[in-house]
Amino acid sequence: MELPEIEKLSNQMDLMLSEKEITSISFNGDKFLNLSTDEFANRIKLQTIVKVFYRGKIVIITLTNDELIIISTGMGADVLYFDAVDRIKPGKANINLLLKDGSGFTIRFWWFGKFHLIKSLEFAELKFAPDPFSKIFTYNYLRTKIRESNTTVKAFLLNQKIISGIGNMYVHDILFKAQLHPQKKLNALTEKDIENLYFSVKFVLESARKKGAFQYDLDFFGQHGEFTINDFAVGYKEGLPCPECENIIIKIKTGSNSGYICPNCQTL
Repeated sequence: MELPEIEKLSNQMDLMLSEKEITSISFNGDKFLNLSTDEFANRIKLQTIVKVFYRGKIVIITLTNDELIIISTGMGADVLYFDAVDRIKPGKANINLLLKDGSGFTIRFWWFGKFHLIKSLEFAELKFAPDPFSKIFTYNYLRTKIRESNTTVKAFLLNQKIISGIGNMYVHDILFKAQLHPQKKLNALTEKDIENLYFSVKFVLESARKKGAFQYDLDFFGQHGEFTINDFAVGYKEGLPCPECENIIIKIKTGSNSGYICPNCQTL
């Protein structure tokens, strides 16, 4: 999950979970945890959820005992709400959290993820970069960080210590709309390039946000978003014509992952 999906999920969780008391929690395995299953369960039992919010790709649940549950969906996860009537969700959930009113949620990690419990002081020590939906993410912020860095533009956008929330799903279209090759060096960017990149980041992520996030990811209520593969300009469209110049979109290797580009619109 990336920024549009995480923001939507955290907002829905806050709506449905805030001010509810935790009755119990059960686990299927412990590789997602930072504590033993018994210690985790004992520390959150009978605590009330104060609020749920997000930072970058992380969902944070705050509790009345001044501790926080940190959820990282990793390569993807189904985080699903259930009410007092529909208490058991099908499938093999890694985590099943039950609230006093009979509602709760389950989590099934697709591959890997995190479900950690930390104290507020530990959380305060974590450094989260601003995400593109935050007021801190301004043109001047982006320009300053670009001029301070020495890497490729794609690696820069994916660096969660500089900009949080962008992953390999939306970055292809961000770079295409800005007319930048993924491997272009930051020191080669003109002022116009930086301006285009800023507005491209905002446009692409806001487009997904308005459509309720990506189609393949489930929200807290098990519903799919309406941003589909068809909404991508070049992402995942290898072999199809570019929507701008009709040259064929290609797939290239960009470090440890791949990128989709128009070789005509995004020259190196």
